[in-house]
Amino acid sequence: GEPPTGELAKAIEDTYKDFEGMKTKFNAALAGIQGSGWAWLVKDTQTNKVLIKTYANQDPVVGQYKPLLGIDAWEHAYYL
Repeated sequence: GEPPTGELAKAIEDTYKDFEGMKTKFNAALAGIQGSGWAWLVKDTQTNKVLIKTYANQDPVVGQYKPLLGIDAWEHAYYL
């Protein structure tokens, strides 16, 4: 796919410098999950910043965060 454009691209650049920087941090967050969990790109509805959040197991994104992109780290995938 293509990198994001418009408001999302600007929000990513404001926080992570560029799309590649965000991908690097997102991959590091995802790799840091032990067992099962999710890495999410979220929008903080209070600050309007785009952030990376991780949650254990199947815990949902809650509170002030709006999910934009989620990737599931499934523990059994490590055995492939």
